[in-house]
Amino acid sequence: MIKNIKLRIVIVLFTVVLALLYLVPTVTSKLPSWWGKVLPTDKIHLGLDLQGGIHLLMEVDAAKAMEATTDRIAGELQSLLHDEKMDPVAVKRLEAGELLIKMPDGVDMTKVQELIDKELPQWKLVVAQGQTLNYKVEDAERKRIEKMAVEQAVETMRNRIDQFGVSEPEIRPQSGNRILVQLPGIKDTRRAIELIGKTALLEFKLVSDRINPRDLESGNLPDNIEILYQQEYDPVTRKIIRKIPYALEKKTLMTGEYIADAKVRFNSRYGEPYVAMDFNSRGAKLFDRITAENVKRRLAIVLDNHVYSAPVIQERISGGKAQITGHFDA
Repeated sequence: MIKNIKLRIVIVLFTVVLALLYLVPTVTSKLPSWWGKVLPTDKIHLGLDLQGGIHLLMEVDAAKAMEATTDRIAGELQSLLHDEKMDPVAVKRLEAGELLIKMPDGVDMTKVQELIDKELPQWKLVVAQGQTLNYKVEDAERKRIEKMAVEQAVETMRNRIDQFGVSEPEIRPQSGNRILVQLPGIKDTRRAIELIGKTALLEFKLVSDRINPRDLESGNLPDNIEILYQQEYDPVTRKIIRKIPYALEKKTLMTGEYIADAKVRFNSRYGEPYVAMDFNSRGAKLFDRITAENVKRRLAIVLDNHVYSAPVIQERISGGKAQITGHFDA
C-alpha cells in the first residue's frame, strides 16, 4: 500500500515538473541555448477569454459582388456580339443578376439567343420582346458568385492580419455571407478593425491614356473615368509617404472570380515579391482577350479601391498564367 502511494506521488511530481517545463517558454523568452534541443520552445497561446483581443462578425456585401459580375458579363457579351458582327444597341445591367440586351432592327434574334445560351449557360432568358432580351442569372450561379466573394474576403483578411503577427487568428465563413473573426491579444483594436473592414473585390481596370494631367489635378474628368491612388510606404515606419494618382476607366474588365489560385512569390535573383496567378478556364480566355486587345496599355490591379500595380501589357498573355509585380505588403 505504501509502495503504491509513493509511486503515485512520484508520478504526480513528475507530471507537475513536466508541466512546469512546458510553461517556461510562456513565462520567459530567455532560454538557454540547449533548451530547444531537448525541450519544447512553443508558448501557450491564450484565447480571447484570457488575453483579450477582437471578436467580430462581419458580412460581405454580396450584392456589390453580383453587380460587379453583371457589369463585367455585360461587357463580355458586348464584345462577343461585336465579334460576331452583331453590334448591339445596348447591353446593360438592369439590376444585380439581370441583363438587358437590345439589338438593332434586322438582326436575327434567334442567332443572338443561341450565342448567349452557348457562352452564358448559367444565365436564362426571362423576357423576349422584339429586338430586346432580358436574361437572369440562375440561383446556383448567384450562390457560387456570392460564395466566391466570401472566400475572397476571407483570404484578403488573412493576408492583412498577417502583419499583426497574431499566432492563432480564427477567420472562418458563417451562414448568410458572414465571416467570424477572432484575433487574440490584439492591442491596436481600432487599426485592426479599420484594416479588416476594408474588404473589396479584386478588379482589373485599364489606365486611361487620354486624360490631360491638368484635368487629373482639377478633377474635371469624363463620367467613365475615376481617380484611384497607389500608395507608397516608408520601409521602416510603414507610413504612407506618397500617393500616386491614376485615371482609370470605371469599367471592370475582370475580377478575382476568374482566378483559380494566387500566391505571393519572390524573384530568385533579386528577392522582390510578385503575385503569380492561375486563371480558371473562362478567366484564361478572358485575360487572353483583354491582353490581346490592349497591348502597350497599362492594366491596373485594384484592391480596396487602391491601385496595387499598373503594369504595361507588353504582349498577348495566353495559357492561363500571369505574374504581377508591385507593392503587396500594404
